[in-house]
Amino acid sequence: MSVAVAEVRRVSKTKVQPASYVQRSSTDSYKRIDLNPWDTVYMRQVYMQRGLIFSKFPERQEDEEEKSVNPANMITHLKTSLSYTLDYFFPLAGRLGIQQHEDDNTISVYIDCNFEGADFIHATADISVEDVVAQPYVPPSIIDPLFSLNGVRNYEGQSHPLLSIQITELLDGVLIGLSANHCVCDGTAFWHFINIWSEISRSSNYHTSCPPRPVFERWFFKDTDCPIRLPSSLADQEISPVMNINNAEAVLFEEGRHVEKCFHFTKTNIAKLKERANSDIISETKQNTVVISSLQAVLAHLWVAVLRATSSLHNNYDGIEETSFGFVADIRTKLIPPLPEGYFGNSASYLNVTAKDDEVLKRGFGFLASLLKEVVSSNNNENIRSTIEKSRKKPSIFSSGEAGIKKKVLMTRSSHRFNMYGNDFGWGRPIAMRTGIRGKSNGMTTVNEGPVEGSIDIDISLPIEVFQAMEKDAEFMEIFLY
Repeated sequence: MSVAVAEVRRVSKTKVQPASYVQRSSTDSYKRIDLNPWDTVYMRQVYMQRGLIFSKFPERQEDEEEKSVNPANMITHLKTSLSYTLDYFFPLAGRLGIQQHEDDNTISVYIDCNFEGADFIHATADISVEDVVAQPYVPPSIIDPLFSLNGVRNYEGQSHPLLSIQITELLDGVLIGLSANHCVCDGTAFWHFINIWSEISRSSNYHTSCPPRPVFERWFFKDTDCPIRLPSSLADQEISPVMNINNAEAVLFEEGRHVEKCFHFTKTNIAKLKERANSDIISETKQNTVVISSLQAVLAHLWVAVLRATSSLHNNYDGIEETSFGFVADIRTKLIPPLPEGYFGNSASYLNVTAKDDEVLKRGFGFLASLLKEVVSSNNNENIRSTIEKSRKKPSIFSSGEAGIKKKVLMTRSSHRFNMYGNDFGWGRPIAMRTGIRGKSNGMTTVNEGPVEGSIDIDISLPIEVFQAMEKDAEFMEIFLY
């Protein structure tokens, strides 16, 4: 585990188009999918990156089926199965388009389904699976080279592929690193694509029943919203400064001012936390019953520990400051009527809890869990539509990294409910997963499914001294003894 940098050698790079694609003439019109405000809000942020790690597949006998799993066959097979998968998810083979409206000096952003293709990269690296997964802190110098399109912003999807996949052969395993444009899909949709690709890959005839079928047409608050028009000035102001923020994030990681660490919560850990959180709230509020979810209990336990660690590192800390706890919540089933099950786009509310540090520290993680539960319960159709109405009048584009650098903010993304470890491409389930380092500001928390059923993995980016303080925190570490 002494490897500092992963020396990745690129073997090949090809464009993969949908299997049913037929070369078209320049007069043909391509399908256009207009993006809505849930999509364009991500224009400044970097591509989503998810990596599935597999142990070395066993060598098969020569007399076994033709597509037996060896490195050469694996690359060909994955490339072919990806092509068949893009038949179902064809927008990922396109590019972003921007339409200028000279009549009112605005722009509209859309997916140009031009079948230009997704990138498929084959690479090798002289590092082991252990070098990637067994480090006490996730090393960016190892993780970065295992993904493509590092640091590329979503608005750059005009000239970059919307999907890029890098297959890296490790000394004793394989890492499938996927990078996708966040304006095109969210985590729910992204994992839907990955799940279907793995199903097609392990099938005998590149087939899938594909339930649910992806639905690409975007939801708009009113018909007149399509296409949405963003002020050209907004795009200029919001996009042009982005590289300064990106550089700031890179410096923070390179100088070791903040690193990433994964905390593993087992099914038993989680049950204990839920029991303790519910008991604390019932004792304080005198309610008969309280139901705190697994994720609310885990996040509250983690975030309170971060506050304790942070406060212990500042001699003049007075506790009167406020901390923001934010997280992303899927709203596909919250809207009335609900969105289609296979809705392939972005669909999320951005929920936030702001609390005084001293109150959170005094009242504990049960109190914070109750605040998280309260804001989740308020995420209903009426409030969602009210927020959408406000955004129609004043469109915005998310900053990237700015909040984590400038303010004390903890922000959570992703979900433990995504099917991550069920992705068998034909040689077994993944043994671990990793996310890309870029775009993670201080306090960014990523929720992943754990490798064992019922477990949750939490990746969080923080200054290394905060992690060291947390590891000395008996109240925080006690839960991992179960």
